[in-house]
Amino acid sequence: MLSKTGKKRDILYVTAFDKNGVLIKANDAVKTEDYFCPECNDKLILKKSGKTGKGSKRPHFAHYSQSPNCTPEGVLHKSFKLLLLEKIRKHITEKSPINIEWECIYCHEKHTGNLIQYAVETQDEYKMEKCRADIALLNQDSKPFAVIEIVVTHKPDEEVIEFYKQNKIILIQIELDSEDDLDKIEAKINIPTSIDYCFSLKCPNIDNYAYQRRAVAFNKKCGNFHIMRTCIAETYHYFGLHTSDDFKDEEIEFAKSNGVTFEGKKVICPHCRAISSRYRNMYRGRRSRRF
Repeated sequence: MLSKTGKKRDILYVTAFDKNGVLIKANDAVKTEDYFCPECNDKLILKKSGKTGKGSKRPHFAHYSQSPNCTPEGVLHKSFKLLLLEKIRKHITEKSPINIEWECIYCHEKHTGNLIQYAVETQDEYKMEKCRADIALLNQDSKPFAVIEIVVTHKPDEEVIEFYKQNKIILIQIELDSEDDLDKIEAKINIPTSIDYCFSLKCPNIDNYAYQRRAVAFNKKCGNFHIMRTCIAETYHYFGLHTSDDFKDEEIEFAKSNGVTFEGKKVICPHCRAISSRYRNMYRGRRSRRF
Protein backbone atom coordinates (compact mmCIF):
# COMPACT_ATOMS: atom_id res chain seq x y z
CA MET A 1 0.00 0.00 0.00
CA LEU A 2 1.21 3.51 -0.82
CA SER A 3 1.35 6.27 1.77
CA LYS A 4 0.34 9.87 1.11
CA THR A 5 3.91 10.57 -0.01
CA GLY A 6 3.66 7.88 -2.70
CA LYS A 7 6.09 5.53 -0.96
CA LYS A 8 5.20 1.91 -0.24
CA ARG A 9 4.15 1.54 3.36
CA ASP A 10 5.52 -1.39 5.33
CA ILE A 11 3.04 -3.92 6.64
CA LEU A 12 3.17 -4.06 10.43
CA TYR A 13 2.26 -6.72 12.98
CA VAL A 14 -1.05 -5.26 14.13
CA THR A 15 -2.70 -8.41 15.52
CA ALA A 16 -1.77 -10.91 18.21
CA PHE A 17 -3.33 -13.65 20.32
CA ASP A 18 -3.93 -12.89 23.97
CA LYS A 19 -3.39 -15.54 26.66
CA ASN A 20 -6.88 -16.93 25.95
CA GLY A 21 -6.20 -17.38 22.24
CA VAL A 22 -8.39 -14.44 21.21
CA LEU A 23 -7.16 -12.36 18.26
CA ILE A 24 -6.54 -8.78 19.40
CA LYS A 25 -5.72 -5.69 17.36
CA ALA A 26 -2.89 -3.45 18.58
CA ASN A 27 -5.25 -0.50 18.97
CA ASP A 28 -7.24 -2.51 21.54
CA ALA A 29 -4.25 -4.06 23.33
CA VAL A 30 -2.86 -2.96 26.71
CA LYS A 31 0.77 -3.14 27.77
CA THR A 32 0.13 -5.05 30.96
CA GLU A 33 -1.06 -8.17 29.08
CA ASP A 34 0.91 -10.90 27.30
CA TYR A 35 0.51 -11.34 23.55
CA PHE A 36 1.62 -14.01 21.12
CA CYS A 37 2.31 -14.11 17.39
CA PRO A 38 -0.53 -15.66 15.33
CA GLU A 39 2.02 -17.14 12.93
CA CYS A 40 4.89 -18.53 15.05
CA ASN A 41 3.33 -18.30 18.56
CA ASP A 42 6.38 -16.45 19.97
CA LYS A 43 5.78 -13.79 22.59
CA LEU A 44 5.33 -10.27 21.23
CA ILE A 45 5.89 -6.83 22.66
CA LEU A 46 3.26 -4.13 22.22
CA LYS A 47 4.53 -0.85 20.78
CA LYS A 48 1.95 1.80 21.46
CA SER A 49 3.38 5.22 22.26
CA GLY A 50 0.20 7.22 21.93
CA LYS A 51 2.04 9.73 19.74
CA THR A 52 0.67 10.84 16.39
CA GLY A 53 1.98 12.92 13.55
CA LYS A 54 5.03 12.83 11.31
CA GLY A 55 7.55 10.12 12.13
CA SER A 56 5.31 8.26 14.56
CA LYS A 57 4.27 4.66 13.94
CA ARG A 58 0.83 3.25 14.37
CA PRO A 59 0.29 0.89 17.32
CA HIS A 60 1.76 -2.51 16.47
CA PHE A 61 3.43 -5.59 17.88
CA ALA A 62 7.02 -6.71 17.45
CA HIS A 63 9.02 -9.86 18.16
CA TYR A 64 11.63 -9.83 20.90
CA SER A 65 13.83 -11.64 18.39
CA GLN A 66 12.57 -11.93 14.82
CA SER A 67 12.07 -15.39 13.37
CA PRO A 68 13.13 -15.69 9.70
CA ASN A 69 10.06 -17.85 9.00
CA CYS A 70 7.59 -15.32 10.39
CA THR A 71 6.61 -12.20 8.46
CA PRO A 72 4.02 -9.46 8.96
CA GLU A 73 2.57 -10.48 5.58
CA GLY A 74 2.02 -13.99 6.95
CA VAL A 75 0.35 -12.62 10.08
CA LEU A 76 -1.87 -10.34 7.98
CA HIS A 77 -2.90 -13.34 5.88
CA LYS A 78 -3.71 -15.50 8.90
CA SER A 79 -5.45 -12.74 10.84
CA PHE A 80 -7.70 -11.82 7.93
CA LYS A 81 -8.53 -15.48 7.37
CA LEU A 82 -9.50 -16.01 11.03
CA LEU A 83 -11.68 -12.89 11.09
CA LEU A 84 -13.35 -13.87 7.81
CA LEU A 85 -13.95 -17.43 9.05
CA GLU A 86 -15.59 -16.05 12.17
CA LYS A 87 -17.86 -13.83 10.07
CA ILE A 88 -18.90 -16.61 7.66
CA ARG A 89 -19.62 -19.08 10.47
CA LYS A 90 -21.74 -16.49 12.27
CA HIS A 91 -23.81 -15.91 9.14
CA ILE A 92 -24.25 -19.65 8.55
CA THR A 93 -25.40 -20.14 12.15
CA GLU A 94 -27.81 -17.22 11.95
CA LYS A 95 -28.89 -18.19 8.41
CA SER A 96 -28.30 -14.63 7.26
CA PRO A 97 -26.97 -14.04 3.71
CA ILE A 98 -23.57 -12.71 2.74
CA ASN A 99 -24.27 -10.72 -0.41
CA ILE A 100 -21.54 -10.82 -3.03
CA GLU A 101 -21.09 -9.30 -6.45
CA TRP A 102 -18.54 -10.03 -9.12
CA GLU A 103 -17.74 -9.77 -12.80
CA CYS A 104 -17.08 -12.96 -14.76
CA ILE A 105 -13.40 -13.05 -15.75
CA TYR A 106 -14.35 -14.69 -19.08
CA CYS A 107 -17.50 -12.99 -20.42
CA HIS A 108 -17.36 -9.90 -18.14
CA GLU A 109 -21.04 -10.16 -17.25
CA LYS A 110 -21.84 -8.94 -13.73
CA HIS A 111 -23.47 -11.24 -11.18
CA THR A 112 -24.79 -11.08 -7.64
CA GLY A 113 -25.61 -13.78 -5.11
CA ASN A 114 -25.46 -15.10 -1.58
CA LEU A 115 -22.06 -16.58 -0.74
CA ILE A 116 -23.51 -19.06 1.77
CA GLN A 117 -26.69 -20.02 -0.11
CA TYR A 118 -25.68 -23.70 0.02
CA ALA A 119 -22.89 -23.57 2.62
CA VAL A 120 -23.48 -25.78 5.64
CA GLU A 121 -20.04 -25.40 7.19
CA THR A 122 -16.58 -23.99 6.56
CA GLN A 123 -13.15 -25.46 7.13
CA ASP A 124 -9.84 -23.72 7.69
CA GLU A 125 -6.80 -24.95 5.71
CA TYR A 126 -8.87 -27.59 3.92
CA LYS A 127 -6.53 -30.22 2.48
CA MET A 128 -7.10 -31.48 -1.06
CA GLU A 129 -5.10 -33.54 -3.51
CA LYS A 130 -3.18 -30.66 -5.07
CA CYS A 131 -3.44 -27.92 -2.46
CA ARG A 132 -4.61 -26.70 0.91
CA ALA A 133 -7.37 -24.09 0.60
CA ASP A 134 -7.38 -21.13 3.00
CA ILE A 135 -11.14 -21.48 3.52
CA ALA A 136 -13.44 -24.14 2.06
CA LEU A 137 -17.22 -23.81 1.86
CA LEU A 138 -18.84 -27.24 2.27
CA ASN A 139 -22.31 -28.32 1.15
CA GLN A 140 -24.73 -30.66 2.93
CA ASP A 141 -22.70 -33.64 1.70
CA SER A 142 -19.59 -32.20 3.39
CA LYS A 143 -17.98 -31.62 0.00
CA PRO A 144 -16.29 -28.34 -0.99
CA PHE A 145 -18.13 -26.38 -3.69
CA ALA A 146 -16.10 -23.19 -3.27
CA VAL A 147 -12.80 -22.08 -1.76
CA ILE A 148 -11.56 -18.67 -0.66
CA GLU A 149 -7.88 -17.91 -1.21
CA ILE A 150 -6.51 -14.85 0.57
CA VAL A 151 -3.71 -13.24 -1.41
CA VAL A 152 -1.10 -11.02 0.23
CA THR A 153 2.06 -11.77 -1.73
CA HIS A 154 1.44 -14.89 -3.86
CA LYS A 155 -1.55 -15.83 -5.99
CA PRO A 156 -2.56 -19.50 -6.37
CA ASP A 157 -0.35 -21.46 -8.77
CA GLU A 158 -1.70 -22.32 -12.22
CA GLU A 159 -1.67 -25.99 -11.24
CA VAL A 160 -3.93 -25.23 -8.28
CA ILE A 161 -6.28 -23.08 -10.39
CA GLU A 162 -6.55 -25.89 -12.93
CA PHE A 163 -7.26 -28.39 -10.15
CA TYR A 164 -10.19 -26.29 -8.95
CA LYS A 165 -11.54 -26.02 -12.50
CA GLN A 166 -11.31 -29.74 -13.16
CA ASN A 167 -13.15 -30.49 -9.93
CA LYS A 168 -15.73 -27.73 -10.50
CA ILE A 169 -14.77 -25.96 -7.28
CA ILE A 170 -15.39 -22.21 -7.38
CA LEU A 171 -12.22 -20.19 -6.72
CA ILE A 172 -12.75 -16.91 -4.86
CA GLN A 173 -9.70 -14.67 -4.46
CA ILE A 174 -9.40 -11.75 -2.04
CA GLU A 175 -6.28 -9.61 -2.42
CA LEU A 176 -5.01 -7.63 0.58
CA ASP A 177 -2.98 -4.43 0.32
CA SER A 178 -2.24 -3.60 3.94
CA GLU A 179 -3.22 -4.29 7.52
CA ASP A 180 -5.97 -1.69 7.07
CA ASP A 181 -7.88 -4.43 5.25
CA LEU A 182 -8.48 -6.09 8.63
CA ASP A 183 -11.05 -3.35 9.21
CA LYS A 184 -12.69 -4.01 5.83
CA ILE A 185 -13.70 -7.66 6.16
CA GLU A 186 -17.28 -7.07 5.02
CA ALA A 187 -16.33 -4.94 2.01
CA LYS A 188 -13.65 -7.42 0.95
CA ILE A 189 -16.02 -10.41 0.97
CA ASN A 190 -18.98 -8.48 -0.51
CA ILE A 191 -16.87 -7.59 -3.56
CA PRO A 192 -14.00 -10.11 -3.82
CA THR A 193 -11.08 -9.48 -6.16
CA SER A 194 -12.25 -12.30 -8.43
CA ILE A 195 -14.67 -15.23 -8.52
CA ASP A 196 -14.10 -17.92 -11.14
CA TYR A 197 -17.78 -18.65 -11.66
CA CYS A 198 -20.47 -17.76 -14.16
CA PHE A 199 -23.99 -18.89 -15.06
CA SER A 200 -24.50 -16.91 -18.26
CA LEU A 201 -25.11 -18.84 -21.49
CA LYS A 202 -22.97 -16.20 -23.19
CA CYS A 203 -19.90 -17.21 -21.20
CA PRO A 204 -17.26 -19.06 -23.28
CA ASN A 205 -16.34 -21.03 -20.16
CA ILE A 206 -19.90 -22.07 -19.29
CA ASP A 207 -19.17 -25.82 -19.57
CA ASN A 208 -16.84 -25.61 -16.57
CA TYR A 209 -19.65 -24.62 -14.21
CA ALA A 210 -22.13 -26.88 -12.46
CA TYR A 211 -25.71 -25.72 -11.94
CA GLN A 212 -29.33 -26.75 -12.43
CA ARG A 213 -31.48 -24.96 -14.96
CA ARG A 214 -35.15 -25.15 -15.91
CA ALA A 215 -37.65 -23.26 -18.04
CA VAL A 216 -41.00 -22.10 -16.61
CA ALA A 217 -44.08 -21.14 -18.65
CA PHE A 218 -46.88 -19.00 -17.18
CA ASN A 219 -49.55 -16.40 -17.99
CA LYS A 220 -49.11 -12.62 -17.74
CA LYS A 221 -50.33 -9.39 -19.31
CA CYS A 222 -48.32 -7.75 -22.05
CA GLY A 223 -47.74 -3.98 -22.16
CA ASN A 224 -51.09 -3.59 -23.90
CA PHE A 225 -52.87 -5.64 -21.19
CA HIS A 226 -53.46 -8.73 -23.33
CA ILE A 227 -53.27 -12.06 -21.53
CA MET A 228 -50.38 -14.01 -23.03
CA ARG A 229 -48.20 -17.02 -22.35
CA THR A 230 -44.59 -16.26 -21.55
CA CYS A 231 -41.53 -18.12 -20.34
CA ILE A 232 -38.50 -17.63 -18.17
CA ALA A 233 -35.30 -19.61 -17.58
CA GLU A 234 -34.30 -20.24 -13.96
CA THR A 235 -30.74 -21.10 -13.04
CA TYR A 236 -30.22 -22.60 -9.59
CA HIS A 237 -26.55 -21.98 -8.92
CA TYR A 238 -24.31 -22.18 -5.86
CA PHE A 239 -24.97 -18.58 -4.85
CA GLY A 240 -28.74 -18.45 -5.40
CA LEU A 241 -31.38 -18.22 -8.12
CA HIS A 242 -30.84 -16.34 -11.39
CA THR A 243 -33.58 -15.65 -13.94
CA SER A 244 -32.97 -14.96 -17.61
CA ASP A 245 -34.71 -14.56 -20.95
CA ASP A 246 -31.73 -16.03 -22.82
CA PHE A 247 -33.03 -19.46 -23.80
CA LYS A 248 -31.49 -22.69 -24.96
CA ASP A 249 -33.03 -24.26 -28.07
CA GLU A 250 -34.69 -27.04 -26.07
CA GLU A 251 -36.19 -24.44 -23.71
CA ILE A 252 -37.70 -22.58 -26.64
CA GLU A 253 -39.25 -25.83 -27.89
CA PHE A 254 -40.66 -26.49 -24.42
CA ALA A 255 -42.09 -22.98 -24.25
CA LYS A 256 -43.70 -23.26 -27.70
CA SER A 257 -45.31 -26.56 -26.70
CA ASN A 258 -46.83 -24.70 -23.74
CA GLY A 259 -48.40 -21.94 -25.82
CA VAL A 260 -45.59 -19.35 -25.81
CA THR A 261 -45.13 -17.35 -29.03
CA PHE A 262 -41.61 -16.49 -30.17
CA GLU A 263 -40.14 -14.16 -32.74
CA GLY A 264 -36.62 -15.45 -33.14
CA LYS A 265 -35.53 -16.03 -29.55
CA LYS A 266 -37.74 -13.32 -28.04
CA VAL A 267 -41.15 -13.94 -26.49
CA ILE A 268 -43.90 -11.86 -28.10
CA CYS A 269 -47.58 -11.28 -27.46
CA PRO A 270 -49.60 -13.24 -30.07
CA HIS A 271 -52.31 -10.54 -30.02
CA CYS A 272 -50.31 -7.34 -30.58
CA ARG A 273 -46.79 -8.70 -31.34
CA ALA A 274 -45.29 -6.69 -28.45
CA ILE A 275 -41.96 -8.09 -27.26
CA SER A 276 -42.18 -9.40 -23.70
CA SER A 277 -39.16 -8.22 -21.74
CA ARG A 278 -40.41 -6.93 -18.39
CA TYR A 279 -41.57 -10.15 -16.82
CA ARG A 280 -38.72 -11.35 -14.67
CA ASN A 281 -39.84 -12.61 -11.25
CA MET A 282 -43.49 -11.72 -12.08
CA TYR A 283 -44.53 -15.39 -12.11
CA ARG A 284 -43.92 -16.02 -8.42
CA GLY A 285 -46.83 -17.65 -6.63
CA ARG A 286 -48.46 -18.80 -9.89
CA ARG A 287 -48.98 -22.34 -11.07
CA SER A 288 -46.56 -23.13 -13.87
CA ARG A 289 -45.30 -25.93 -16.05
CA ARG A 290 -41.59 -26.68 -15.70
CA PHE A 291 -39.05 -27.93 -18.19
